[in-house]
Amino acid sequence: MLISTYNQYHLGDNLHSLNYLRKVALSEPHSNIKHYCPALYIEQLLPLLYGVSNLGLFDIESAPYDSINLWIGRDNYYFNSPLKENWVNFFLDFSKYISKILNVNNPILSKDDLLFDYPDLNPVNKNINKFDFLIINSTPLSMQIHDYSEKYLIDLTGQLITLGYSVITTHPTGFTKSTSEMGLSITEIGLLSSFASCILGVPNGPMWPTFNVFNKNLIKRRIIWLSSETLNLTDNCICVKSSHEIDFLLSSAKII
Repeated sequence: MLISTYNQYHLGDNLHSLNYLRKVALSEPHSNIKHYCPALYIEQLLPLLYGVSNLGLFDIESAPYDSINLWIGRDNYYFNSPLKENWVNFFLDFSKYISKILNVNNPILSKDDLLFDYPDLNPVNKNINKFDFLIINSTPLSMQIHDYSEKYLIDLTGQLITLGYSVITTHPTGFTKSTSEMGLSITEIGLLSSFASCILGVPNGPMWPTFNVFNKNLIKRRIIWLSSETLNLTDNCICVKSSHEIDFLLSSAKII
C-alpha cells in the first residue's frame, strides 16, 4: 500500500506529521509511506525515520498531485474544531480524522501516543550535565503567543542565572550558552531536555521533541507559554497566558 502525504508548513507541523506517520508505518509494516515537506527541514526530521524502513522523506517540490495534506488546518479542520482550545483532545481527534482519509488504523489512541519515541531521544548512557532550566525562546511562527516578547525571556534568563540557577536556552541571550550557538539539532535538544529540572517556553519546533516517552517522568515542571490553548500533554505541564503568570510561578518555591 503506497501512501503519499505532505505538509507545507513549519518544522513543528512536520514533526507532528512524522510522529504520526512513524507510528502508522510501524503498525502497517506492508505500507510504503512517502512524506513530502520543505527541503530545509529534511535533515532535522531524518532521525524520526530511524528503525522504520517503510517511511521516507522527500522535497515537497516533488510531491505527487494526489498526496494527502497532513496540515491540521486542511479543510479548515482546526479552525472549525470545537476542540481547538485543548491541544491533546484536538490532536487525538485529528489523528482519527486523518487516519480515515488515509484508510489506516489510527495509531494515536491516547495522549501518551502523541509523545515522541524515536531512539535518538533516549538518554540512557548519555554523559550530559544536568541543569535547572531549559528555556525554549526560539521565535514562535504560528501565532502561539499574541504578545510574545523575546526581550522578556532574555531578561528572565539573566535573572535566573543571577539567582544561581543553571540555564540553557535555544536562542542566544548573551547570558549563557544556547543550543543554536552550540549547533544542536532539535533531536539533540530533545535529548538534552531529559537532564533539565524545568522546561519553560513556547511550544514550537525545538519544544516538541522535549515531549518524549523517555523524559516523561524525569522533568519536574513544564511552563508552557500559550495565548489560548491548553497543552496538557504531560501531567507536569502548567500553561500560562502571559509573562506575568510566569513571574508568579517562578516566585513560588514549588518549581525547582
